[in-house]
Formats: sequence, structure tokens, C-alpha cells
Amino acid sequence: TALSAYDAVLTAVDGLVAAKVLVPGTPRALGVQKALITARDALQAASAAQRAGSSATYFEAIANASVAFRQIQSILKGN
Repeated sequence: TALSAYDAVLTAVDGLVAAKVLVPGTPRALGVQKALITARDALQAASAAQRAGSSATYFEAIANASVAFRQIQSILKGN
């Protein structure tokens, strides 16, 4: 599920911080943090839309989360 993917990304980011590959406070880390917040907010919106039975809003929110995940991937790759 999307929430499982989010949890996996958080675990990976924690590992990168522990390994000092991602240094808190740097522009790269702040970019990852911003994208993580965007993804979290989008997943919460998707969950709310699902509960409300709004498929259009759900798919829009999932698409926003996917964009945020790709941003994280791009930042971590150095692109």
C-alpha cells in the first residue's frame, strides 16, 4: 500500500541519516524533509477521500504522493 511505501521511505531516510549520507539541515536533507511532508499530507488526504467515498479526490491525492516520492528519489540520486 501507499502507506507501506511511505514507511519504507522513512526507514531508508533514517538509515541514510544514521550512515551520515544525508546530513540534517543541509539543503538536500531539507528537500527530502519537504517532500516527505508533502507525501504524508497527500496520503492523509487520500485516506480522508477514501473514507468520504470521493474517488476523484483519492486518485488526485495518490498522484500528489507519487510526485513527492519521485522528488525524494531524485533528491537522493543527486538530480
